[in-house]
Amino acid sequence: MYLVKKIQTEKNPQILSGWFSALSDNSSRINSNYKELITAIWDFDWRQANDISINSYIELILNLNFSHGTSYIVQTFDKLVSNLLPRKDPEHPSGYDTEVVLRYSPKIHQCIHHLLNGIPSSASKMILVLTEYYPHKSFPMPVQKCYLENLLLILDYCVILEERLWEVILDRIIEIDVEIRLEDLPDEDELFLENDDEFGLFVMDDEQELANNNDIEIAYKNNANKLDAMLGLMIQYLEAVPEGERRDNVFKNMLKAFDSLLLHTHKSKFTQFLIFFICKQNRDYATYFLKYLFNKLEVEVESPIIQRTCAAYIGSFAGRAAYIDISHLKEAIHSLFTWIHRYLDKNEGSYPDAERHAVFYSVCQAALYVICFKQDLLSNNFDHGFMKNLRIQRVLESSLNPLILILSTVVQEFHQFTQNLSYINCGQILERNKNIVLPTKSSYGGSNHLDTFFPFDPYLLKHSSQYFKGYYTYWKSENDIESSEDDDFTPDHDSVQGKPSFQIDLSSSWERAQFMVEDNEEMNMSISPLPMSGYMNSFY
Repeated sequence: MYLVKKIQTEKNPQILSGWFSALSDNSSRINSNYKELITAIWDFDWRQANDISINSYIELILNLNFSHGTSYIVQTFDKLVSNLLPRKDPEHPSGYDTEVVLRYSPKIHQCIHHLLNGIPSSASKMILVLTEYYPHKSFPMPVQKCYLENLLLILDYCVILEERLWEVILDRIIEIDVEIRLEDLPDEDELFLENDDEFGLFVMDDEQELANNNDIEIAYKNNANKLDAMLGLMIQYLEAVPEGERRDNVFKNMLKAFDSLLLHTHKSKFTQFLIFFICKQNRDYATYFLKYLFNKLEVEVESPIIQRTCAAYIGSFAGRAAYIDISHLKEAIHSLFTWIHRYLDKNEGSYPDAERHAVFYSVCQAALYVICFKQDLLSNNFDHGFMKNLRIQRVLESSLNPLILILSTVVQEFHQFTQNLSYINCGQILERNKNIVLPTKSSYGGSNHLDTFFPFDPYLLKHSSQYFKGYYTYWKSENDIESSEDDDFTPDHDSVQGKPSFQIDLSSSWERAQFMVEDNEEMNMSISPLPMSGYMNSFY
């Protein structure tokens, strides 16, 4: 067909634009009988075209879709979205033609925007195409970053896709996050390179070189680069979202994605800090987040694993978020102890059992963890009446004996903090516990020790860590284990080496303290996704 050949071979942009305009005027007549012509239209490579022919081409594909409903919508979205991915370019420093994508991506977004507005029913097709073209986690950082940048642009103009798109984005970020091992993160000298313009912790290797070397260690380090870049982009996006209804909607969608994804993810180390960041932008978000977690904790039909995870998030968030004021901090601590006392009312007389009463011990650990981390704030605003009303001594002396199962470093620091309080006495209980030997197996047959999880342990990704400066509480002890003299959000040398952030004596507790440990199979939590609970809607 003459016209097909002209589209495939014509180099003159004026002539090519004329052909596209003529086809556009007759778009309603282009049906399935013109398969070769339709194929030629979809195969047109606008990377090699100029603005004149591209504008006429966009007008053509818009008119084709508006004339034929959804008949060509999937092919159109395939064509558009595939061009949001950079192609390999050995002449480019990154190895990919990201600058080419940057040059013509505004026209792609303009076309997507018109299609979604003109054919609202096409949104369901669009999310499927966006998901299908999302780069696999093995793709290098330039590809991941380029595609994510374009998805964030779509978030801005396509409200109908926002909820689903947040889930897609976070799901893919989590896939990279869980591959990272803390021991593979660099030490302090490697982490803080002088050239801050180079986004990355390590020198990148392309996929072929990686395959040739068969080097798993490089793969782990490349994942850290990718995650650092992707979370940096996400935080920049959150920072730019205007206050008011727009930001409220972003927070709601993030919380829904957290409920469906992060809450059920075992080894996520950094993705959850997106929630940490947006909560510091509006203190009401922090309140909603804690309320959400407490509601999940208190729903008895929830999986015990989910309840324990919520307790860990409550403790780690309230303990680490420097923007939580004293009134909300005390409210969180009071709510934790209220839950604990209700549990004791039903279970006093039971013996210590880490599996049978796992939620109880997780909540106790969260409560003591918050008190330890926020002891400076509590001391500066000390309220003996508040502390007495918590009835902490009843909890410590209960038959479930929480001090014998929760993390020893938390117990030791809590003991030190409360030594001068006449109404809290840990010393005698700790001495008694030295003579108690618990069974190695729980009554359910599992290991009789408490799995420990601190989701907001220090953030060790170089570039994106800068966004948390001044909003994150580092642990401080007499040995200044976590240095925060100037409130810099700076990973210390010990943390970077894979050691924990909260400690008195880490030598005996690190393997137990970190839920991410690769080789301890007994500590692995198997979490299956649950459906979104109906109460989510009641928050907003």
